[in-house]
Amino acid sequence: MAETSSDIDYLVGTKPYPKIPSFAEEVREAFALERGCLKDQDIAKLLSMSPGRVSQILNQPEILKAETVQRIIGSLTSVIHRKNILKAWQRECFGDELAEGDPTTLIAETGIASTIKRIDRLVRTMRPDRALKVTEQALRSDHEPEFRRLLLDRAFYLYQRLDQSGDAMGVAQKLYNWGKEDGSREKIATALAMRVRILRSIDGVSAKVLSSAYGDAREVIGTLPIPKPGASPHITATPQMIKREHLTNVLTYEEWHGGADSFLEESLTAVESSMSPEDSSQKKSSSFYLQARIHLALRNYFKAEDILEESFQKGDISLGSDAQSAIIMAKIIAARGNIDEAIEYYEKLCVLCESERHLYLLKLSQRDLAVLKASKFPPSHPV
Repeated sequence: MAETSSDIDYLVGTKPYPKIPSFAEEVREAFALERGCLKDQDIAKLLSMSPGRVSQILNQPEILKAETVQRIIGSLTSVIHRKNILKAWQRECFGDELAEGDPTTLIAETGIASTIKRIDRLVRTMRPDRALKVTEQALRSDHEPEFRRLLLDRAFYLYQRLDQSGDAMGVAQKLYNWGKEDGSREKIATALAMRVRILRSIDGVSAKVLSSAYGDAREVIGTLPIPKPGASPHITATPQMIKREHLTNVLTYEEWHGGADSFLEESLTAVESSMSPEDSSQKKSSSFYLQARIHLALRNYFKAEDILEESFQKGDISLGSDAQSAIIMAKIIAARGNIDEAIEYYEKLCVLCESERHLYLLKLSQRDLAVLKASKFPPSHPV
């Protein structure tokens, strides 16, 4: 049994990640340190430019000509400052392509199979932004249906991870339309399940809209044959997937309003009984994670910690198991009434989510952190 929240460190990933300064940050820092310019207007005077032109330069470095960059660094004497500004300009113009090769060239020379492996490697090394760029570029070309589907699956995951729900819904629409074109109920069902997942993750979506989306997905999924374990390398909709999405939605409701204990107890039994020794590590991790959330909602804090540890040990950190586990741990700390400790934990968690580019999880962590900090305000008094 877990006895303290320090038994396992879900925040181990919060080592200092170097933040790469932007072009604007490098320019402002150099002129502040070397020329005493604390405002953009001061930089404009030194460069004999209008403030509007300086603003354009700082906000749109990718459109600058080499002569303009030379004019900027020519106003500085520090070799370090000049190099940093030049490197920042090159980064913002060309991204990682100079160091790693252009994604289009990679696709053309080594084929789409190697490109998919490259995308997965970028995800494993905590570089989802770069993985998404490669994915988007690969999707602009024509590919065999098998590879097109693999790319869409990855685009959906990456858009969600980077909190781009509108773009994720675009992937669901493409898959839905594709399913309509070739008469594939599996693609249509998966697209509808994707829609449920996205809508469920958006604050403010009405219960009526969610209920309709769940109904549409269940109706189509109910007509599909039961998939064999490990039969498809793609995201595939199943009745269990929709049940879990609904359960996750209820858990979120329980956090804010309460009153769903009976449903959660029944769901806990169902999740426990659905597990099998043949399940993949990822599926086991997902099941344990869901159990931990239910135990937390039912105020079984010690049991939630025990199950959470099992989920973490079987999960893939590159897919967010550390950040997801840390969110539950933070909620446990807060539920026990240790608000100051929870606030400190959430602040570290936000660093983890940002450094690993789990932006959706970062949004959830920031939301909970704001609620906890708001509770520290003194009671209001009549003025």
